Amino acid sequence: MEVLIDDHMLILGNDVHAYVTNTGIESDTGEIQLAFMSNGMSQKIDVSIDDAIRFRDMLTEGIENAFEVCEDIKCPACGYGWEESKAAGDHRNCRRYPFFPDERGKSYAK
Repeated sequence: MEVLIDDHMLILGNDVHAYVTNTGIESDTGEIQLAFMSNGMSQKIDVSIDDAIRFRDMLTEGIENAFEVCEDIKCPACGYGWEESKAAGDHRNCRRYPFFPDERGKSYAK
């Protein structure tokens, strides 16, 4: 089965382009492709949907752990730290909400 998804691209801060797209081939596991490109070099990895979900969960856990061990991480839009955002109670008005691990929903910022 070929999984036909739209292309998704993200340009990371260190000039790495990350892509999620279909593989363009039939497979028994229904795979998608993760691709990372930087300075003319690329790495493409075909992964099953199950492995993609496990990869997403691993990223989520790693990000949450980073906030737990480093209090210096600030929201790039408003400059709040995680504890400051909880104490102030108005981070939902920030255009980067949700940024911190426990935040859910959409921003009130216009």
